[in-house]
Amino acid sequence: MTAKRVMDIEAVLRWTYRDELPKAAPVRAGLSRGMSAGWDSVETFVELLTVIDDNGFGVVPDLLSTGGPHDDALIVFERVRALDELVIDLPEDWNPMADLGDLGDLGREAVARAIASVTVIDAQDRRRLRRTPRRLVEKHAILGGCPDWEMEAPAVEVVRRGKTGQPAWFMRDVIWEETVSGERVQRIVEVDGYSYTRRRPRPGAYQKTRLVPDPVAGLVERAEYEVWRAALDLLSEELSGRLESVDVRPSPRPLRPWEAGEAGPRILQSMLKPLQGKEVRPRRARR
Repeated sequence: MTAKRVMDIEAVLRWTYRDELPKAAPVRAGLSRGMSAGWDSVETFVELLTVIDDNGFGVVPDLLSTGGPHDDALIVFERVRALDELVIDLPEDWNPMADLGDLGDLGREAVARAIASVTVIDAQDRRRLRRTPRRLVEKHAILGGCPDWEMEAPAVEVVRRGKTGQPAWFMRDVIWEETVSGERVQRIVEVDGYSYTRRRPRPGAYQKTRLVPDPVAGLVERAEYEVWRAALDLLSEELSGRLESVDVRPSPRPLRPWEAGEAGPRILQSMLKPLQGKEVRPRRARR
């Protein structure tokens, strides 16, 4: 009996998507791809501005290969596809920027904007990632690395006027509008609160602050890192003991590298849940 190779889950995914799945025959561009996946040819077109003749697994084929993908790679592929059946359950106190210091309401508002940017609500009122766990796993299996979680700590700065660089002032005003039915209604709007004739703020005017640089893009990357890393744990558990040639080990990467000590339960238990409580299992792929 041949001894199994010991590989962590990231190495297994690289072997699957870089070495084995490209062994499948190509599918001509424009024809139906029955198992379309592998980070999808659409994203390939966006990056390369050309149409790629990929294969049924959505990866660029190795035209010199004479055999098909290993059976274990097909099992891995099916399990990665099953990640599309997961939904995201964000904890109410999810805060991926605790290491950046207490930023108060501005920090909480940035986290809310990051959640809105990285997720959508579907017709069943479930929150889903715009980029699914499958796409994250496939992307980094093919390109390597992980979502970039490192970010610069933002500073709190007063909002300034673009032309002069002077602090901007704001105030709320009430305007009347007429609806399509002819009814007059009030609406509160925010207007310039500085009097340029008197060269001073109007009575009741206020200033606003903002975070510079805006942390939302970095928070989105951290959210994607957490989900990607949780998906790796789920895959390593699902594939453990099921592959004939590989002994799958968990990823050595930290769960939340921006948190010292990483206290608390794994995000796998709180963020990724099978739909309707069903356990997702990979189908045994056929030759």
